[in-house]
Amino acid sequence: KKQEKVVNLIEKPDYVKPMPAIVGVNFINNSKLMFGCLKELMDKNIKTKQEYQLTDAFQLMLDKGANMETFELDGWYDCGKPETMLKTNKYLLNKKTKVIKTKNTVIIDPVYIEDSAEIVNSVIGPYVSVAKNVVIKSSIIKNSILNKGCNVLNAQLTDSLIGENAVVDDIVEKLNVGDNSEIRYSGK
Repeated sequence: KKQEKVVNLIEKPDYVKPMPAIVGVNFINNSKLMFGCLKELMDKNIKTKQEYQLTDAFQLMLDKGANMETFELDGWYDCGKPETMLKTNKYLLNKKTKVIKTKNTVIIDPVYIEDSAEIVNSVIGPYVSVAKNVVIKSSIIKNSILNKGCNVLNAQLTDSLIGENAVVDDIVEKLNVGDNSEIRYSGK
């Protein structure tokens, strides 16, 4: 399908009409204009559904003469909610995996494990992504995403998202832990 020029954008319309969707892939040539439009949104308190929307900034850019074009994607991989992020992770792991050497650890494909991760005495997978500088010890982890620098110790995690530099210690749960957070069993 040929590229088409964008003339109007609607953030989460209240009606259903077949049309292309904005799925989060944007290449901005004129960042100065974009940041100016974002500032205008805030200065004029322009909100859609009680929130500042990037879509509204894009519309201001169009109104000021910016050129935007569409292109088609083969799929829409949503990361807006924990369950859709895990579903997207599963899709991506079915396309590409990476495994490193570990100590006394069972790896169940598909997984993606960065080279700098340290994994000892654990079971990892299936469908687990492990970022840089993650430490996992004596844990069982399935269908989860562990972001850079987090530590998972003596844990059993399924369907979990662990933020950057978070610590999870002695927990058996489904978790969604933010960056720089600590979750420890209180019986310690």
